[in-house]
Amino acid sequence: MRARPRWVRLILLLGVVGAAGCTAVNDFGRFEFESCPDGRTTCDGSCVDTSTDSAHCGGCGMACGAMEVCEAGVCTGCAATVCDGACVDLQTDAANCGACGMACGADEACDGGSCVPSSCDPGLTVCDGGCVDTSSSLDHCGGCGNACDGDTEECVDGSCTPLCEEGLTACDGSCVDTTMDPEHCGECGNACAAADECVRSECLPQVREWRFVTCGARGRNGPDQTACDDTYAGGPLDGEVTVAAGIQQWTVPATGVYRIEARGAQGVSAQAGRRGGDGAVVTGTFDLTEGEVLSILVGQRGTAPRSSGGG
Repeated sequence: MRARPRWVRLILLLGVVGAAGCTAVNDFGRFEFESCPDGRTTCDGSCVDTSTDSAHCGGCGMACGAMEVCEAGVCTGCAATVCDGACVDLQTDAANCGACGMACGADEACDGGSCVPSSCDPGLTVCDGGCVDTSSSLDHCGGCGNACDGDTEECVDGSCTPLCEEGLTACDGSCVDTTMDPEHCGECGNACAAADECVRSECLPQVREWRFVTCGARGRNGPDQTACDDTYAGGPLDGEVTVAAGIQQWTVPATGVYRIEARGAQGVSAQAGRRGGDGAVVTGTFDLTEGEVLSILVGQRGTAPRSSGGG
């Protein structure tokens, strides 16, 4: 029998050897063989990692389904999206942002399926793909997605506050007049002390007024205790005045500066039908001490002189 040519046996021999390793073509067009690296297996003429290759998962030809990935040589389901054999979240994966293969830039991150800046300048926050100031942004007031009502609100220091009329200021969610509000005197949060009031944006001691009157008495004799009790009932002097011999006595309630105004009594005309003259007005400022007792003699309207006819 005629022997086969030697080159045929060489080809068969090469074919047997090739089954055990990866193949490649050298510069001269001839096949050369070398074994796969550790951890890889020859499948369909290629070296693959059967622990992660979805076409050869656990062994050559063991392909995973369309919605499966190969993990540790086992096909497992993917609740998100399979991209290049890996299970990825298209909403957050920077290499597959919004779709497989849609990679974000080096200075970007994937947020909601869109590439956005990965960082912002100090004081700014990434919201909806842009850098915003959450202390004043109507759409992101205090945090991403926290929108204010643009018709009735504004964003102040990260809080949605009411839009106020001219002359008013939004403080703690309300519109206030900082020229007279004791909790926000001059500016929001500047509260006056309990004993002070807000006057033209300044905290000043409260102005109280005590008005002493004649308690209904006329002529030369002053009022009695009952008359003054009835006159001052329900007012700031209720129970605060003691009457002795027509003179009213009052105890100073707190140490401070007091402005005292004294008005002279109106006179009486000796002629019937004519008005008497007004008394003088004197004003002074005094330092008074708590507990000090003032004696107050209130001038009373005079009475017309009596006349007798001859006979």
